[in-house]
Amino acid sequence: MLQIYHLLSGQWGAAAELHPYACRAIYDLRGHIAHPPIPTGSDSAVDRRHRHIRNLFWLCYILDKDIALRYGRPPCLTRDYCDLTLPHDWARVYNAPARTTQDEMVSHDDAVCFSQDLCLSQIKETICLFLCSLDNSKLSDAAILGQVRQLDGDIETWRLSIPMDYRPKWSLSSEKPLIHPDMSFVQRTRCLNLQLEYKYLTTVIHTAVRRCGATYTVDESLPDDLHNVYHSSSDISLEASRTTLQIFKLHMDILQEDMFGHIAIYPPIAAMALFMNLLLHPSDQRARNDLDLLAGCATLFQDMAMEDLTNDDMDCIQELNRFVSELVRLGNSAIWKAKRERKSTTGISS
Repeated sequence: MLQIYHLLSGQWGAAAELHPYACRAIYDLRGHIAHPPIPTGSDSAVDRRHRHIRNLFWLCYILDKDIALRYGRPPCLTRDYCDLTLPHDWARVYNAPARTTQDEMVSHDDAVCFSQDLCLSQIKETICLFLCSLDNSKLSDAAILGQVRQLDGDIETWRLSIPMDYRPKWSLSSEKPLIHPDMSFVQRTRCLNLQLEYKYLTTVIHTAVRRCGATYTVDESLPDDLHNVYHSSSDISLEASRTTLQIFKLHMDILQEDMFGHIAIYPPIAAMALFMNLLLHPSDQRARNDLDLLAGCATLFQDMAMEDLTNDDMDCIQELNRFVSELVRLGNSAIWKAKRERKSTTGISS
């Protein structure tokens, strides 16, 4: 409960410190094991206790993957010793009619309306372990690329399993709005969170390709096949990052009412991907457009209404604004430097 309080308050550091203790408590309560109902024909107190502890396990499992991704740590709860049999009716949020409120989504029994998709949390576990394995300098380029392809396929399979109204979209389109107009606030929030999670994980997975080619010297060029894969993954991560920032610009009214500290991880990851590409290709016209997108987001964060936010959320937004603004400043410098160098090499005076 204390860990969840810290998370709801945007205090991720304090929540991360408590997390190992929460995982140990869940393990000692044997919440990592799915207990079949006792065949008595009635809902016994033992069954209710097992379901309650099991629900606590899934809440802890969700937070475990988010903390691991945020801080670059291995997850505490893994499939190696946890039974990941999904609880009954966990995905009913996708089947609820339009305009269904949070209270209406929670049935009268002790079932929980989980804050995230449990299948996606299981994929996050694999992603966490993959990212931690990248610290192994002996990992070959082929192994990294194989894992990237596998994880990309897993994410796409998951995306296609989500009902159409909630299914994350690859890009934004005026013809196909991101959110169904008849959705309630909690349904719109769920839809946006799924979209942001999908783009965030896509960016993280494909950015890992940058680890490839470490065995080649600075003067050596990458093999054609590795070069092609590198650029393909770069294009995917950049498009996912652009969409992430566009979602924040278009739907800040909804995101601001959610726990901003929970979704604040997405903009800096997206911004860094665009910024790194800008440093590599400062003369590219798309880089100029990306810089404009970053500048627009910096203005957006600067102009956010602060009245209904917690002190931690306000600190988070101010830090985010400073970070993105600094990227914009450095990006502008890189573009002007590239322009001066281009003019000097072509003999055009500045």
